[in-house]
Amino acid sequence: MLQIPISAGTVVGDRWEVIRKIGEGACGVVWEVYDQKNPKFHAAMKVEPRKEDLEMLKMEALVMRNVAKKSAHVTEMYDTGCTPKFNFVVMKLLGPSISHLRKRCPKNKFTLSTSVRLAIQMVEALRDLHEAGFVHRDVKPGNFALGASNKNRQTLFILDFGLARIAKARTTVKRSSNYHSLQLRNEEGEKVLRPPRGYVRFRGTMRFCSVSVHRNEEPGFCDDIWSVFYTFIEMVTGELPWRGMDRSQVEECKSSIGKDVMVGCPKDTVIIYKHLRKLNYFKIPDYKLIVDTFTDMIQKAKKGASLMGPFDWEPKGAYYKHIRQRSGQIAESFEENSCEVDERVIVDTSQSQTLREVKDVASEFGDDDDEGASVVGGHSKEDSTLQDVETQKSEQF
Repeated sequence: MLQIPISAGTVVGDRWEVIRKIGEGACGVVWEVYDQKNPKFHAAMKVEPRKEDLEMLKMEALVMRNVAKKSAHVTEMYDTGCTPKFNFVVMKLLGPSISHLRKRCPKNKFTLSTSVRLAIQMVEALRDLHEAGFVHRDVKPGNFALGASNKNRQTLFILDFGLARIAKARTTVKRSSNYHSLQLRNEEGEKVLRPPRGYVRFRGTMRFCSVSVHRNEEPGFCDDIWSVFYTFIEMVTGELPWRGMDRSQVEECKSSIGKDVMVGCPKDTVIIYKHLRKLNYFKIPDYKLIVDTFTDMIQKAKKGASLMGPFDWEPKGAYYKHIRQRSGQIAESFEENSCEVDERVIVDTSQSQTLREVKDVASEFGDDDDEGASVVGGHSKEDSTLQDVETQKSEQF
C-alpha cells in the first residue's frame, strides 16, 4: 500500500483531527477522528491513496449517500473529499465487527438467539442495499459491525462498499471517448437489471462467497444472501468445513457438501438453502421468506431462545463474563452506562476539491422473475464498476 501522510494530530479537510488508527485493510486505513468544530463529536475516517486504477472510496461514498437515509443498517456519511495524495470519507463511528466478537465467544460461536437476530439484520441490510440497485459482492462477518452508542448498540451496520456494483439503474449515458455507455432505462423509465457479463474476475472473500462467484459468473442479489447463509452457519457452529482450503478445493467442497454443511443448525435452515438453490442472477431473493424462516427458528427452539434481550456479549448476555475475561475493552464498551459520544454534527461540504458520485441511484426495483439459467457464456472486459460511477457523475459534493 502507498504511504498515506496521516498520523495522530493530523487535520484533514480543515476540520477532522486524527486521534488513532482503528483499522487497516488492503485498500485503505480507518482512523478515529474528532470534529474541531465540535470536539465532543467523534467519527471514523476511511482513507485510501490516490491511485487512478484503484480508488474504491468513490463507490463507498456513492452507496452511503444514497442508501443511508433509507436504511437503519447503513451508516451515515458526514464528509468526503480528496487531497493531492489521498481520498477520504468521514462516517459514523461504529463498534466491533461480528467477526471480532465471535472469535471471543466460547468455541468461536454465538448462541442461536444471537445468531438468528444478527442474520435477520444482515438480510434486512442487504434488502435495503439491493432495493437501491447495488450488489455488495463482499458480504462477510468482518463487514458487519454494531453501533457504538447506547441507542444503536443492538443495530447491525453493513460496511465496506468498495467492491459494490450498480446492478440496477435507470440512467442512460452517452458513449464518449472517456466513458462507456450504460443503457438501462426501460420504456416506463424504471430501473432495470443490467445484463450479466460473461466472465467476471473473482472478487470477494473465498470463505463466504457463492459457488457462482467461484465460477466467475456475474454476482447478483442472491449471491449476497448466499454469503449471509454461510455466515449464519459459521455463527451457529463455529466453523465452516472448507476453512483453510485453497480456492479450487473450496469451490469443490461447496458444490459437493450440500446439506451436510448445515449439521448443527436448526432444521429450518434447509428452507433457506432450498430457496437459494432456486435463484440465479435474474431472480430476486424472497427476503420476507428468509427473515420469517429465521424468526421461526427462535419460536421452535427448545431452550428459551428469544428475539429480545441482550446479545451474547452484552451485560446479562450468555457469554458476557467469558468475553469480559478475554477482552475487557469490548465488555466495557457494551456496559449499560457507557459514555455516549455526541452525534450532533453540521456538515459543511463546501470544500473545493471533492469526490464525485451518482446523483440519482435510489428507487425500488420490480419483482423480476426471469426463468433464465444462471450460467452465462463468453468473456468480457475488466470490471467497469468504477467507470459506472464516473459516467453517472452529475455533481460534486
